Amino acid sequence: MSNQSEANFWKSIKAGLSNTDTCFTRIENTSALGTPDLLLLDRNKSFHLIELKIAKGNKPVIWPDFLKVLET
Repeated sequence: MSNQSEANFWKSIKAGLSNTDTCFTRIENTSALGTPDLLLLDRNKSFHLIELKIAKGNKPVIWPDFLKVLET
């Protein structure tokens, strides 16, 4: 179980990626439910959509809206 907030989790990820050759940004979207939190471009020029989850117990909660984005 984590006592960390998603915002603090993002800050630690951002700090860890700051000295790498990846490009990344946090997506702030309140209108399209299920939009992942991060967009990352790796050194091979492949894009990755990443959903940040902080578990409140042994399992993270996966909302149906997240699955809709994965299916498209």
